[in-house]
Amino acid sequence: MADIRPPQWPVLRPPAAPKPDARAEAQRAFFQAALAARPEAAPQTAPTHPADLRVQIPASEPQKILRPGSIIDIKV
Repeated sequence: MADIRPPQWPVLRPPAAPKPDARAEAQRAFFQAALAARPEAAPQTAPTHPADLRVQIPASEPQKILRPGSIIDIKV
């Protein structure tokens, strides 16, 4: 019966490092210059109090049947 595997595994060489092309070098130089010239942004401060999003619910019963999940129908 013949073996499926070869008697000796082939020796694989590591792939050669790709040569840098002019386009990649130009892109690298462009982004390095852009990062070096970027001004420091002033830190933005968060608002101290969030906006008041409460809704006034009328005390009287509504005139029509409300959809489930509407703002007026939710009661906590």
